Amino acid sequence: TDNFIKNIQKEIDSEEHSCNKVLYFFILLILFVVYFDMGVLGMILAPMLVQAAYQNWKWPLEVIKEFRNKI
Repeated sequence: TDNFIKNIQKEIDSEEHSCNKVLYFFILLILFVVYFDMGVLGMILAPMLVQAAYQNWKWPLEVIKEFRNKI
């Protein structure tokens, strides 16, 4: 049952991060397209920046957590 609870917590965390990524994507999209008048380039850069920022903190954090659990 302990693994079951951990899996549920991971799913909840995953859903929260997905919602945050979508929010940041729309904020950047509006900024790039409307405020900075970047047009299609802004539509391409917004998801790239959100995804890059997410990948650069999420997976190192997961690796650190794994190492702590094994020690």
